[in-house]
Amino acid sequence: MLAAIADLEHDLIVERTHDGLAAARARVSKGGGRFKMTPTKAKQARAMYDEKTYMVQQIAETFGVSGGTIYRHLTEDH
Repeated sequence: MLAAIADLEHDLIVERTHDGLAAARARVSKGGGRFKMTPTKAKQARAMYDEKTYMVQQIAETFGVSGGTIYRHLTEDH
């Protein structure tokens, strides 16, 4: 008898969890974080890199992103 009650309770918890996740998905149009590098900033970073006077780390500090982010945007352009 107790096993049947525990099984029913488990099913209710699972159902509520699924309902909550579905409601959360309905509220949010898109998940994930915001992009720090807009297309304009990426073009500016590319221009700074092409000048050969700035190191990638300096460009990253200018835009408040990591060096990996700068490298990613530099390779996307070409």
